[in-house]
Amino acid sequence: LTCVGRVVTALQQVPLEEMTALYALHDSTRGDNWLWRSEPLAGAVWNFTVDAGGSFVDNPCSSGSTNMVWQGVTCSQPPALCSSQTCHITGIDLPRYRLSGRLPPEIGGLVLLSRLILLDNELTGLIPGEVGQLQALTSLNLDVNPLSGTIPTTLGDLTNLVSLIISNAELTGPIPSEMRWLTGLERLYLYANLLTGAIPVEMGQLTALEFLALYDNQLTGSIPRDIGQLSFLKELFLFANRLTGSIPGEVGQLTALEKIILYSNQLTGQIPVELSNLTALIELYLYNNQLTGAIPKEIGQLTALQQLQASINQLTGPIPIEVGQLTKLQVLILHNNRLTGLIPTEIGNLIALRVFYLHFNQLSGPFPGEMGQLTALQDLYIFDNQLTGPVPSEIGQLSVISHIVAYSNQLTGTIPVELGQLTTLLVFYLYDNLLTGAIPSEVEHVATLEALALYQNHLTGMIPHEIGQLTGLQLLYLYDNLLTGSIPAVIGQCISIQQIILQNNILTGPIPSEMGQLTAMQVLLLFNNALTGPIPREVGQLTALEQLAIYNNLISGPLPREMGQLTSLEQLILDKNRLSGPIPGEMGLLVGIIDMRLNDNFLAGMLPVAIAGMMKLSNLFLQNNLLTGRLDGLFNHSAQQELTTIEMSNNLLSGSLSAELFLLPQLAVVSLSVNCFEEALPESLCRASNVEVLSLNGLLAAEGCPERVVMPLTDVALFNTVGGTVPSCVWAMRNLSVLHLTGNGLTGELASSLPAYSQLTDVSLSHNQLSGTIP
Repeated sequence: LTCVGRVVTALQQVPLEEMTALYALHDSTRGDNWLWRSEPLAGAVWNFTVDAGGSFVDNPCSSGSTNMVWQGVTCSQPPALCSSQTCHITGIDLPRYRLSGRLPPEIGGLVLLSRLILLDNELTGLIPGEVGQLQALTSLNLDVNPLSGTIPTTLGDLTNLVSLIISNAELTGPIPSEMRWLTGLERLYLYANLLTGAIPVEMGQLTALEFLALYDNQLTGSIPRDIGQLSFLKELFLFANRLTGSIPGEVGQLTALEKIILYSNQLTGQIPVELSNLTALIELYLYNNQLTGAIPKEIGQLTALQQLQASINQLTGPIPIEVGQLTKLQVLILHNNRLTGLIPTEIGNLIALRVFYLHFNQLSGPFPGEMGQLTALQDLYIFDNQLTGPVPSEIGQLSVISHIVAYSNQLTGTIPVELGQLTTLLVFYLYDNLLTGAIPSEVEHVATLEALALYQNHLTGMIPHEIGQLTGLQLLYLYDNLLTGSIPAVIGQCISIQQIILQNNILTGPIPSEMGQLTAMQVLLLFNNALTGPIPREVGQLTALEQLAIYNNLISGPLPREMGQLTSLEQLILDKNRLSGPIPGEMGLLVGIIDMRLNDNFLAGMLPVAIAGMMKLSNLFLQNNLLTGRLDGLFNHSAQQELTTIEMSNNLLSGSLSAELFLLPQLAVVSLSVNCFEEALPESLCRASNVEVLSLNGLLAAEGCPERVVMPLTDVALFNTVGGTVPSCVWAMRNLSVLHLTGNGLTGELASSLPAYSQLTDVSLSHNQLSGTIP
């Protein structure tokens, strides 16, 4: 025997061929790096030391003076006997020992090996064909190793095999038909590989098989009808492949089946009626296929069924009333189909039901009160159907419910006061229905509530003060209703809240200063109401706030300097209010702001130069205010790489059009019309190569400008001192589509023609002194 350049002889107690195999396994899988166990009962560390005569000094079956067996090794006799007589290696169990490298072909020398368990290691390369020589093998487990190549056909020679597990690897190619000879096989796991081709029809000859798992591969073709011969089969796992065709009715012959998992394939046809014969079936997963037709009423015979999942198919017709016979059912998931008709009242018989998903169907009729009998129900998802009628008061009996999601139906009536009995409820979504009436004050008893979404209904009345009791509330969506009254100050007690969305109601009164206590809030949307009073200074405490939109209200007073503390803010939309005073310089601290809209207010004073520090700014809307000052120093083309829109028309801005403005690399829209600029159009504006809209009407025409002259029959005013020309380069701006220069007293010749690439479609040049023809 040659081992790494040395000639040695095997101990008399272990055959030479078996010692050779052990040494080769140790050597080729980097045995020096194995993760040995330290517990006394784990056994001895493998030792291939040789003496002066070239013989191994240790015995795998009876090591050292303590007669311990090597770790992971099983022998044919007890250690005491193996110290004096020949013993054979019958088992190798080395799970999670950090083996790496390849399985050696010499492993075929372990001819009496009955167990080879090497799961969860780092073995690579091919499975050697010599494994087929281990004809005493009953269990082969190479699970969780990055093995590659094909499954060797010689595995068909292992006729004593009971369990074969080579999953979670990188095996390719087909499942060899030679496996048909493994007639004693009870467990076959080849899942999570890259296997291709069809499931061999010869699989039907494995008549002892109890567990078949071929999922998460790339298998194609149909499920073979011969599978119906596996009369002892308990689990059939073929999901996450590319199987096509119909589910064969022969599956109905497998009366021992407890689990059928076929989801995420491309199966077509109907759910076979023959499945009703599988009275031992506990789990049936058919979702994410292309199944059609109705759910067979015979499904009611599967009285042991606990999970039925057939979502994301093309099933049609009604939910059969026989489903009510499945009294052990815990999970019923039928969403994303084309089911029609009523939700059967017999659903109320499913007293073990925990999860019920019917969303994205075409179900109609009422929300059945019998659902109140489902006292084990935790998740109810019936959204995006055509359900009508009221929300039944019986929902108050759902004592362990955590999710009620019934949005996008046609539900009417009021929200039942029994909502207050749902003391485990986390999510309550009834938005996009036709609900009326007030939000019940009993909501205060739902202390567990995290998300309340009732928007897009016809709810009236006030936001109940009791909502302040919901200290775990994270999302409050009440927008697009007819709510009136003020925002209750007690909302400041909802300290977990992250989003408050109340727009498009008829809310009045001030924004409560107590909102400043909601330091976890990220989104606050109050626009399109009738709110009055100032923006409270306490808003500066909302340092997690990302969106603040209060536009189209009656908010007045100044912008509080404390807003500069909102360093997480990305969107600030306060337009169409009655805000006054200057824009505070502290706003320049909003370095993360992307969209700032302060237009259509009464803001006055100088523009803060700190705007140049808003490096993420994309949209700046300041039009229709009373702002003054110059553009110089307001923009920084090297830092403001995202700024695309600048709208400052109808103010009192003066000075020149800043050259820095037109160097902004992403600038697309510039509107500076009706201000008090004194200088002519600069050549630098042509540097804005991405500009699409250039609106510079009446640059010196704002009310309050000196020597203002109003043009007859227009709202545009002119300055007597206006001069200059249209820079010739303007006509060559590649992306420009809108050019408005009305009312500036410009002189000179128009370009005689436009380049072929010109995008100009909207040009306004009236009330100037230009000559020539419009190109």
